[in-house]
Amino acid sequence: MNKLARWLPAAVAPVVIVGAALAVPAIASAESPLPSKSPQQVLELISRSESTAFSGTVTQSSDLGLPDLSALQGSGGAGASDGLLDLLTASHTAKVYSDGGMKQRVQVLDTLAERDVVRSGTSLWLYDSSQKAATHLTFAGADAGTTKTRAPEVTPAQAAAELVKQLEPTTSFDVAVNDRVAGRATYRLTLTPKTAGTLVERATVAVDAKTGVPLEVSVYAKGQAKPAATVAFSSISYDTPRSSVFEFTPPKGTKVETRSLSPKKAMGAPKAEGTAPNNHMQVQPTVTGTGWSAIAELPAGSVDLSQLTQGAAQSSSGDASTLLGLLQAVPGGRGLQTALVSVLITDDGRVLVGAVPLSALENAAQ
Repeated sequence: MNKLARWLPAAVAPVVIVGAALAVPAIASAESPLPSKSPQQVLELISRSESTAFSGTVTQSSDLGLPDLSALQGSGGAGASDGLLDLLTASHTAKVYSDGGMKQRVQVLDTLAERDVVRSGTSLWLYDSSQKAATHLTFAGADAGTTKTRAPEVTPAQAAAELVKQLEPTTSFDVAVNDRVAGRATYRLTLTPKTAGTLVERATVAVDAKTGVPLEVSVYAKGQAKPAATVAFSSISYDTPRSSVFEFTPPKGTKVETRSLSPKKAMGAPKAEGTAPNNHMQVQPTVTGTGWSAIAELPAGSVDLSQLTQGAAQSSSGDASTLLGLLQAVPGGRGLQTALVSVLITDDGRVLVGAVPLSALENAAQ
């Protein structure tokens, strides 16, 4: 499990997902009503779905009160920040395939482009057709074939499992029966924060009553009737996908970067003393608070705000100035509050993130 998932506010989890939802055959309308289940029984049902094979179509949408910035993706070169902005402000459709925890594929279908995450045993491919670039990661070591290291959280099952794991101490749970998603009978688990200090009103997870596979994850912001973020199957099949689905060969002309990771490195373990530092991999946030009101903070120097401002002023395309324009000037830096998540970049380069009002980040930064 990605270490960042341990501190990301639960409201963010459905959003940083590259897209996940699956297709399911319809159940006869005359089926018997579902038996009642407690929240814990629904969570246990989810936990047993990890090895389930499936394939389907997933839709992801976000309504955080931000403009659509999908057109800016990749304008400054490929990068994680581009993809995050895209997920926060635009809707996506993805084809998802899974044959247990060691074989997974997600194809995010953009306009005239495609992004792929393909996991097959010890091999992981990341591909972006618009950039004509691919990264091939291999997991080395004796335990590579059984390591719990996985592809990024890209399915509703992974998003839901991480969400409930982190929030049980600070959350009230409720279960509704006889709901339906993608033609499947589901239990709908509702998670309501016990604290008032969060932007989140509630989150819901629709769980296939037969297989335990989460078919939909939705997060609602306070004061909004519609979900601010949703990842859902529009259709799903539980037939085992063809093995060829998990084979990937980069198209001709693709620039390929190859990396080899040991299981410990892949899981974010610190390097041994005396090894060269890798700031990109080693920087870990400091977390204050718990659950829905937790605030994650990266240290001073993580972002050069003055350089960002200078880049916006010199940008010929306007992309940098558009991105900077989303961050309003606040005492000591620049910040942004969306329906679910707030971000603060301080003058000394700290970055604070949380599913809390921007004012809470400002107070934490003092």
